[in-house]
Formats: sequence, structure tokens, C-alpha cells
Amino acid sequence: MKRSSYAWLLLFWLLVGALYLFSLYLDALRFNTGFKLDLAVVTTTALVYAGWALVTAVLYRFLRQPINAGRVLYSALVFIAGLLTSIPLITLLDRLVIALIEGRELPHLLHIFDSIQYVYVFFNVLLYILVFIVCAGIIFQQRSKQLTLQASELAREQVEVKMLALQTQLSPHFLFNCLNAISGLTRVADKKQVIQAIARLGDLLRYAVNASQKNLTVLAAELDFIKNYVALQQMRIGEQFVFKLTCSDDLKVMQCPPFVLHTLVENAIVHGMDEQKDKLVVDVVITSSNNQLRIEVTNSVNPSSQANTSEGLGVALKNLKARLALLFGTNSEVKQLSQANSYQATVELPLKAHDDD
Repeated sequence: MKRSSYAWLLLFWLLVGALYLFSLYLDALRFNTGFKLDLAVVTTTALVYAGWALVTAVLYRFLRQPINAGRVLYSALVFIAGLLTSIPLITLLDRLVIALIEGRELPHLLHIFDSIQYVYVFFNVLLYILVFIVCAGIIFQQRSKQLTLQASELAREQVEVKMLALQTQLSPHFLFNCLNAISGLTRVADKKQVIQAIARLGDLLRYAVNASQKNLTVLAAELDFIKNYVALQQMRIGEQFVFKLTCSDDLKVMQCPPFVLHTLVENAIVHGMDEQKDKLVVDVVITSSNNQLRIEVTNSVNPSSQANTSEGLGVALKNLKARLALLFGTNSEVKQLSQANSYQATVELPLKAHDDD
């Protein structure tokens, strides 16, 4: 407890003592009990209730000790030890102060306890039990709040670790496909195209490094990343690959987890090319409705090989679902739709403008 807390505790107990004296004064007026409110009574009451403030502070200090094993036994021992020490001390203080104020000779300790009424002891015991319960309740509430905060912090750290693990899984796969594309260019393209491809790869890696450290990015940056990636793939594949993108300017300022578009487009290209003998068409459509950002990526497939395409996309979409669940919980969704000549993957996210801070 801080010093200010001790001051407030003392003030509280002095107010309790004042209320006690006020009740005695009202009873004297009503029933003519002969009670006189003088300096001796006020001083005695103030010292006694200051003693209760000390008892409360000591109890609170002992109960706050960081003991995990045998906590109940420790609390019981504190209760018993406090009861056996505080009640006699409070009683002794009460009788000695009265004797000093009234100018009487200090009584022998045994005589002090012989003259105590059982009602007075019973009242002090009840008051001690109440003080103990209040102290234990406050400490229990503090510990519960602390454990809740620790659990929340641990859960947040676990989410960050899982998110980092899922994002780092993207980097090797992405880098392998980019290098594979450049490798293919070195065999069929001229030197100028290869240099352009390497430059685009540098831009892609720069974005990948920066984005992997964030949970959310602006959709416009993700679209630029996809355009560079697609341009690199088109240099390798040629006219056989057709890419379409539809997105209004007002949606480009919305937030988006990094690599969401890349995951869908990359799988559409890789698995689509595996199944297509002729032209591969990848169509990306980004819209919004009902406060949701909707991303649809559709690629053409060979009807006879459609089952294999869906199976190949399973791992990537499972990874994507896990990332979105960590970020948005139940407010996100990943869906698949297989048709005769196409395969479509759809992602829905909460529609919210990206905060640059």
C-alpha cells in the first residue's frame, strides 16, 4: 500500500469511530443513558480505531504475500494469528488510554482482562472478521484482475506468434515461385527482360519483408504487389496467361491483411497452369456489401482435372483461413466454388479504412 492509501485507511477508521460516538450520543439523548461526549471519550475512541486501521494494514500486507502453494492454509494461519494478537492489543489500548486520560493508576494486565465484558470482546471479534473478509476480498479481486490481464497478454502473444508463423510460411513459397519464373525467363527471354524481371523481384521482396511485419496493410499496396507479381509471371508464361482486375478507387484505401490477394492469385496461376493446356484466365473482382470487403479470384480450369485443382488449393486456403480467424474471428470467411470450367475462391473481410498509424 502507498502512503496515501494508509492515510485514507486511517481517515476511514476515524470516520467509523466518529459514527460510533454519534450513535452513542443519540442513544444518550433518547434513553438518558448518562453517556457524556467529552475529550477523554473522543481521544480513546480515536486511538482505538486508529489501532483498527493498523490491524487492517497489517492484515492486508500479510495476505498480499505472493504465496501460491498452500494459500488457504497460509490465510487461515494469518487469520488466527491476527485474531489472537489484535483483539488483546485493541482491548489493552482501550483500557490504558482511558486510565491515562482519567488520571488513574495504570491497572495490572490481568485485572484489565478480568474487567472486560464479553459483549465488548464479541463486538471486536466480529469487527476483526469483517476486516479480514474485506481485505481478503480486495486481494482476491486484485489477483483475479491480474490473472485476467496476464491471460489476455498471453493470448495476444500466442496470436502474434501464430500469425508470424503463418506469414513466414508464405515467404519461402513465394520466393521459390518468383525465382522459378526468372529461371524460366533466362531460357526463353532476352537479357533486357531478365533484368526487368529481377528489378520486379526486388520490389516484390521489399514489399514482402515490410508487409510480413504487419497484420494489416492498405489494399492499394496489396494491389501494387499483385500487379508486379502478375507482370513477372506474364513475362514467363506469355500470352497464354490473361489477368483481369476490377476494383473501385474508394476500396483501395481499405485495410487488408498482407498476402491475402497473393495467396489466391498465386494458387490460381500455379494450379491453373498445371491443369490448362491452352489459355489461363485469372479474374480478380473486389467489391463491398453489408460492411464486408469481398475479394473474388476466379481461374479457368480443365473440367477433367478440376478435382485435382481444388485439392491443390486446400493447403493455401487452410493457411489463409487460420490467419483471418486470428485477425477477425468470425467476421471473416473463405469460400470455394467449383464450376464446370472455372474455380473460384472468395474472401470476405470487415470493411474498414486502413489507419496509417
